[in-house]
Parts: sequence; structure tokens; C-alpha cells
Amino acid sequence: MGGVRERVRSHWRGPRRLLVRVAVAAAVLYYLGVPLAVRVGDAASDVSEVATALLAVAVGVHLVALVAYSVMTRAAMGVDRAKVSLCRLVRIQLVTRAITSVVPGGAAAGPAVGIRLMTNAGVTAIGATTALASAAVVSAFVLNALLWLALVVSIPAFGFNAVYVVAALVGIITMMVIGLLLVSLVEGESRIERLVGRLLVRVGRNPQRVLRALREFGGRLEALLADRRLIARLIGWASANWLLDALSLWLILRAFGISVHPIGVLVAFGVANLLAAVPITPGGVGIVEWAYIPVLVTFGAPLDETALAVAVYRVVQLAFPVVLGALSYAWITIERRIVQPAMS
Repeated sequence: MGGVRERVRSHWRGPRRLLVRVAVAAAVLYYLGVPLAVRVGDAASDVSEVATALLAVAVGVHLVALVAYSVMTRAAMGVDRAKVSLCRLVRIQLVTRAITSVVPGGAAAGPAVGIRLMTNAGVTAIGATTALASAAVVSAFVLNALLWLALVVSIPAFGFNAVYVVAALVGIITMMVIGLLLVSLVEGESRIERLVGRLLVRVGRNPQRVLRALREFGGRLEALLADRRLIARLIGWASANWLLDALSLWLILRAFGISVHPIGVLVAFGVANLLAAVPITPGGVGIVEWAYIPVLVTFGAPLDETALAVAVYRVVQLAFPVVLGALSYAWITIERRIVQPAMS
């Protein structure tokens, strides 16, 4: 009887969690997104001139930032990097980005699709997983470092904002969780294996295959962490990715005639992107915008024009990669259907 009850509970646990997440996301969009949309609409009606050339440059800079992230991911593949071209990896990561931005729980679904597409391209599953995990860890570390450096410079000169505390806490918790996972995988393999083995046995699965993959993943991760030159390259490309993305925001602000000190833009950018890691709405919609706006206003930006500029930036950051991701997925699918019959 207890087993039946547990199966019924587990059957409804997934839909219940999804329902709660959808309800929370809807509430956030209603209370944060709708007022922002009204403010953006009012600001758009008052804007008389926009530097379209700067907007075009901002879009180009954002695309270069996406390429920099793909270069970092490919560098983390080690021996598997020869199996996938940079052009193909950029397309795969655009698909990953699109899914992450639009699907509830996209932070898990996006990388899963990315791993599948990378393995279809010839990369081993462990190589793809290690590359994506390494890129995500280094990227999070660099974002936190950039934010803390910007705060050290900005707080004495421009003052303090309460939203900094929330972002700093999210960043600290994120890095602590990542650090504990890395230490567990590299230093405490036997403990992790025992825990995973027990969990798999409880759900009626054979743990041997998963444990072999876990050992290989831990070994690759340990080898990557020991390669200081590679870590330096990854940090360099992660820095390029974040700084180019922040430059894209600064250019869009300038296109609307808004002048903000670069340190202020970097602080707003760091705060917003750290809060985007909180999995409430797809792509952080509603939360991220209200993180950008008050911080930029703290640095002297006018409220209504800033709301409009941030909305345009978020279209570039989210909607544009979603469109490119859909086109990339179509390209990958067509390419696969043409190449595979030719090879067979």
C-alpha cells in the first residue's frame, strides 16, 4: 500500500512543481512585466530621435559576444574540439540559448539539447558535458569577479543601492554551490559515487554505466583544472563575452541619448545577470529589467528613457538569439538529413 501511495505521489510531483513554477512566473510577469510594458510604451511615444547606427553596432557586438562564448566552450573540449567546427558550435549554442530563454526550466533543458546536438556532431557525451559545465563555471566566476571589481570602484564614488546586496548574495551562493560541487567531484569521488549509486538503486536503475560516466567526468574536470594555461584562456574568453555584452548595453543606452559612466553600466550589467540566474521566469524576464533600471537610474540615467533602452537591449539579448536559434536548429536538422544519407 505504501509503495502505491509513493508511486501516486511521484506521478503528481512533476506536474505540481510545473504548476507552481508557472504560477510564480505569471505573477512576476503581471506585477513586474506589465507596469514595465506600460512605461516603455509611454517612453516610446516621447522619443524623437534614435541613433539607428549605434543600435546596429550594438547588435553586431552582441553577436561577437556570443561567438566569444562558443570559442571558450570549444577550448574546454580538449581533444574533442577537432570534432566540431566553431561555426557549427555557434549554431548549437544559439539553439541552446533559445531553449534556455523561452522554456520553463530552460536552464536544464537548454544544455541537455546542446549536449545531444554536440554528440550528433561527433563529440563524446563526456566531452560535451565537461565543456558546457566548465564554460558555465568559468563564466559565472568571471561575472562575479567583474561585478565585485565594479562595486569596489563605484560605491565610494556613486553610493550604495540595496539591490547590490541581493545580487551579491545570489553570486556568493552560486559560487559556493559550484565550489562544493567541484570539490566533491574532484576530491570526493567515492562519496559522490556512493550517493548516486544509492539513488539509482532506489529508482530501480543499474548504476554502473552512470558511475563510469561520473568517474570519467571527474577525471576530465580534474585535468582541466590542472591546466593553468587553459584556465587562463577560458577566463580571457569569458571576460570578452561579458564585456562585449555590457558594451552592447552601453551602445544601446547611447543610441537613446543616455549617458552613463561605464562603471555604472558594468555594475547594472553584473547585478542583472546574477539575478537572471534565479530560475523564476524564462530568461529572467521581468526580474532582470527591474534590476537594470534602478541601478542605471542611480548612476544618473533618466527613468523613462532607460526603461525603453533596457527593453530594446533585452530584445537584442533574448528575442534576437531566439530567432537565430530557431534558424540554426533548422540548419542543423537539414544538414544532418543531407550529410547522413550521403555518408551511408
